[in-house]
Amino acid sequence: MKTDLLLMLKPNYHAQNYELTPWTGYTTDTPGLAVCKVPECGDEVCVMGKKWEVVHVKSGYRIDWCYPLSKKVAMRVANALGKIVDWTQDKDGVFEQLRGKGREVEEIVKRAKEDAR
Repeated sequence: MKTDLLLMLKPNYHAQNYELTPWTGYTTDTPGLAVCKVPECGDEVCVMGKKWEVVHVKSGYRIDWCYPLSKKVAMRVANALGKIVDWTQDKDGVFEQLRGKGREVEEIVKRAKEDAR
């Protein structure tokens, strides 16, 4: 289901700062997370305009900005991330719960990609 959100995006490729930008995403089974197609990421390894990301709805922060994902995989990642963090919290609460879970997040992404094949 479509949902409106505010997404942290650079106003242009060369900008230093990100701004909250109105954007359309899709709800997931995990409260507090959405997925959306991102127009740019500023990273040369990304596939511009073809990359789906998981977004923390309250803050607009993109969770897996380093991983080029399909919509199907992004949905799987969002649903699995719901098992390790309460995403209904504000940004600080989420970041506190994520501390030290980088490898676990990487494994979630890896599994979601493998399962989608």
